[in-house]
Amino acid sequence: MGGMSASSIRVRNFTAGDVAAVVDIYNQARPIEVAQLTEDRFWGWFADPALDPTRDVLVAEDDEGPVGIIASFPWPNHLALGYVFFVGPSVLPEFQARGVGRMLVDALGAEVAARHPGKQLQTRLNQANQKAHRFLTEQLGFHVDRQFWQMSHQAPGKVHPGPAPAGFDFAYLEPGAGAEEVVAVYQQILNDPVAGRHLLDPEELERWASLGTFAANSFQVARKGDQVIGLCFEAFPPGTDHAQVEFLGVLPGYRGQGLALHLLQRALANAHAAGKRCVRLEVTGGDAGPGLTLYQRLGFEVTGGEVFYQRDAKPTAPRPALHAE
Repeated sequence: MGGMSASSIRVRNFTAGDVAAVVDIYNQARPIEVAQLTEDRFWGWFADPALDPTRDVLVAEDDEGPVGIIASFPWPNHLALGYVFFVGPSVLPEFQARGVGRMLVDALGAEVAARHPGKQLQTRLNQANQKAHRFLTEQLGFHVDRQFWQMSHQAPGKVHPGPAPAGFDFAYLEPGAGAEEVVAVYQQILNDPVAGRHLLDPEELERWASLGTFAANSFQVARKGDQVIGLCFEAFPPGTDHAQVEFLGVLPGYRGQGLALHLLQRALANAHAAGKRCVRLEVTGGDAGPGLTLYQRLGFEVTGGEVFYQRDAKPTAPRPALHAE
């Protein structure tokens, strides 16, 4: 198999019989910091009814079987934002210098361009993966869209909220509380160009805000009189010792008054009261400067980060060819 030429490799759609090979290829090619794939986890990726692995996974193979894979995730909320997210390409080590990765990306791009005209391809990588960065930007025409940083607070019990900023009230929503105003405020925050984009569908947010699938003391709001002007959503992943701040935001006209700081102080104290040993969050895009400053002020430390890459699904001009060794 190792002696086959790149021209003998073809790309086709996934079938259910490929799953063992897909798992093996992914695990051989994955960066060391990425968790191993299992068959259950693979099928879990496609549990969403909007996804179909026989359409959304492509397999590169030679005459002896699969040698590479790539998977796309055309979720409706991503399409609404103008892109299709993808994972991979993952290629067996002996084929990684022979253009198989590019074949997979180009084949995926052609399919996405046909099914979703005008949409872009987006993927993300660990910030330290310079080899893949050069591959995407120099060979495949991707540009850096934005970055995000993963942060963690290891001692939430040491943070105690001070007095609430004067003139504002803070409270956690009760289970079953109406979500309409919270959803509207969330969308206003995200429409502010400083805040950048977020991937949550408004319907999903409404499920969060109504606490239909989350415990009490998860969704926190800041109010000025009867108006919601700030939000903080905290998730408590089952079976873990950490809480996750999924979203923190304040309407533009109310920033700079200590509201985000107080929401986050309360979130840390809330996580400690729930028995969590640490609190994690991610900061992204235009929020990175002020967000990093706020989180580091409260004792969060950067633990990692990723870069988002984006390009038109089908390149407008051919890219330099990769040469087989």
